[in-house]
Amino acid sequence: MGKPSKRDRKIAIIKKYLPNCTNTWSVYTYGNIPRKCIDGALTSYSGRIEYDDVLGLIDETVFGSGKKGMIFSCDGFYTNSGNGIHRYADQISFNSLPNSYNLNAVNEMLTKLYEIETEPSGWDIAASLFGSAMDFLQAMADESEDIPKDDDL
Repeated sequence: MGKPSKRDRKIAIIKKYLPNCTNTWSVYTYGNIPRKCIDGALTSYSGRIEYDDVLGLIDETVFGSGKKGMIFSCDGFYTNSGNGIHRYADQISFNSLPNSYNLNAVNEMLTKLYEIETEPSGWDIAASLFGSAMDFLQAMADESEDIPKDDDL
């Protein structure tokens, strides 16, 4: 069996790290996120994300509406403070967070998500190998042009 997909590895990272990011607020991970919380986050601060693309959620509301907190998707995360999506590929890290958050755990999780997001895909590796092979063949062709042929002697 092959390596798990980037999405599956992101789910695993969020399931591992997100519960450690706060001990004050409700934390939900993929497969166990109440629809009510996702709907609250979508209408309040995150815009349009497909339900199945929500990998984790921190709900900072007392009654579980999801209208304040953080929501993590496949590509990045949103916070109720706005500013749109924070993409994992942008290598976001926080200098400070409210006391209700574990800054180190949040930044460690974001680093792991960045590493997954920016690793080369199989196609990137194949293209690189193909490019190297083509460079090698071109170098061999260039060298063979420099070797005198019998007719040149």
